[in-house]
Amino acid sequence: MLNQDFTSFLQDHRDAIGDRRRFSSLLKDYFPDEPLQINLILFLFDMDIIGEIEMVKQMNNSFAYRFSKRLCDEYGVSKRNADWAVAAWCACYGEAVLGKVFDNLSDEVRASDNKVVVDEIPTATFDIAANDYVDDWRNVYEYEIKDGGVVILKYIDFDAETVTVPESIEGYPVIEIGEDAFKNCVIQHICLPDSIRMIGQSAFRNCAIETIRLSATLDEISDNAFYSCKALGQIHLPDSLTRVGSDAFSGCTFNSISIPTNMRVIGASAFAGCNNLGQVSLPSNLRIVDNYAFSGSKIKHLDVPDGTTRIGASAFSLLERVRIPNSVTEFGGNIRKYVRYKNGNVKNSYIGFSDDVFHHTYRLTIFCNPGSEALKYARKKNIKIDKYENYTED
Repeated sequence: MLNQDFTSFLQDHRDAIGDRRRFSSLLKDYFPDEPLQINLILFLFDMDIIGEIEMVKQMNNSFAYRFSKRLCDEYGVSKRNADWAVAAWCACYGEAVLGKVFDNLSDEVRASDNKVVVDEIPTATFDIAANDYVDDWRNVYEYEIKDGGVVILKYIDFDAETVTVPESIEGYPVIEIGEDAFKNCVIQHICLPDSIRMIGQSAFRNCAIETIRLSATLDEISDNAFYSCKALGQIHLPDSLTRVGSDAFSGCTFNSISIPTNMRVIGASAFAGCNNLGQVSLPSNLRIVDNYAFSGSKIKHLDVPDGTTRIGASAFSLLERVRIPNSVTEFGGNIRKYVRYKNGNVKNSYIGFSDDVFHHTYRLTIFCNPGSEALKYARKKNIKIDKYENYTED
């Protein structure tokens, strides 16, 4: 990423600086062969180095040191590469774009006399968790190359407080976190690259995650992916997500969750046992809320979007007010029972169909239209009804 090229990029795309997703995508389009440098640039972007540069009159050693130290301490970046990345922002954005004073920096921080050159970054692969560069990612992950991309099969390095999964390995994009890949790890903070399309079954099950950055292009979170991640206090689901699998977040502790616009299927027990979950907003593209999806939550009010076709058995527990459109024609589904034997094995068997969609219905009112399946269901279950247009969340 030459000084002149990065400067031109920033000059041409200043309007993208306020949009992290767009800025990241443009960087990767303009510099497709330099993912290591891009990662360093984006780490500083997330630290709001842009805002700091815009505020100061002069960028000196003290200014650069603060950001360089944060990169080393928080992301495990080597000092050489931290200095390089800070110098890139100072020289190309602060000095060249904004006309700020870029002075009194040491030769090391200035990164070869203000010429930000690719050769300043070693060609070895960068690993956040290992606190330095590694020549072979197989010391960190078991992985396979499949369908033109890398699937992470298992994290095999020592647990670290923060792990950032690389965007590419051996020149191939990392596209999937595989089954059980981080299961039972004590890692607290995880950052996934935007190349990830799928998170596999039980990928982070029983993990000690407190925060995780998901890929902006993630399509599916599979069954049990974050099952019993009890330290996970909050999570942002990207708009690209279309399906959350069974038990995906069962037993997590967040208070609210924003279901993204393109979500179509919320799997069985996906948010079951999230006892602190008190509110949820369902998107217009949603089609199925499967069995036990929000069982055990504290959600009191719910507006089911028009277009949803099925609400599964025991999907909600303590609802007091729910508005159901004409599009919902199926209530309930095949329910399952777990049998645990003395040897620890668990048998999962289906025991039949249940149309008991809502637990504790004595305080529930269903808001619906005349002649709708929702009205017929409410009368069958002796649930109070009211007109569709009378629904409020108060």
